[in-house]
Amino acid sequence: MIDPPRADVPGAVAQCRSAGTYSSCYGDHPITAKAIAKSVGIISDGSKTVEDIAAERDVPVKSINPREANAAVIHGELLRGMSVEDLAEVIINHDETVNDSPALRKADVGVAMGIAGSDVSKQAADIILLNDNFASIVTAIEEGRLIFDNLKKSIAYTLTSNVPEITPFLAHIALGIPLPLSTGAILCIDLGTDLWPAIALAYEPPESDIMKRPPHDPKVNFCLMRFSYLQIGMIQALAGFLTWTAQMG
Repeated sequence: MIDPPRADVPGAVAQCRSAGTYSSCYGDHPITAKAIAKSVGIISDGSKTVEDIAAERDVPVKSINPREANAAVIHGELLRGMSVEDLAEVIINHDETVNDSPALRKADVGVAMGIAGSDVSKQAADIILLNDNFASIVTAIEEGRLIFDNLKKSIAYTLTSNVPEITPFLAHIALGIPLPLSTGAILCIDLGTDLWPAIALAYEPPESDIMKRPPHDPKVNFCLMRFSYLQIGMIQALAGFLTWTAQMG
């Protein structure tokens, strides 16, 4: 008897590799998991799994970082005993049985089968695949990256305009120069040139290399604020002051 993977799974695994996503295979038995991983392209004949490295070093499997191996093929019970902190990665776990519910809860993102999955696994999961198709996870990763990119663009555009708008008021208070922008002018700028472009940026199509980049930090860091306020914002403020000075002079 054999229960082979779906025909589109190897292609989805290849897309995960091109996107820099680390593919792992977890099963109820290491031999079964290794065979499935080999059939879908996660590992090859010469690949070393975490079990192989653990056996060579004579240490527990959970002490091996999966990044050290070509792929992680781990017994299901061992996965349930591991925490996300042990792997120090963003973990997406895809399971369907009742026994897999603890692993679904431990993962950053738990994915359950909508058709074949048990009610317990669905309750423990964060995402339910209505078509039970692994390739849908790849589509979800692409959509997630697109939404994240577009939100960063929209937020950066909105934050950038704050600097050239507040700088004239600060200069008016500190230097006593005439107020370059009135309250009505700033309101018109916000409604006319900030609102609609920011909304348009949220609906931008994906970049051509969106699935070829390595995984990014899921949290917005200081680089976005520095780029918006200290770089682009200051350039816009300086350009506005130079234009105002040229007109007034």
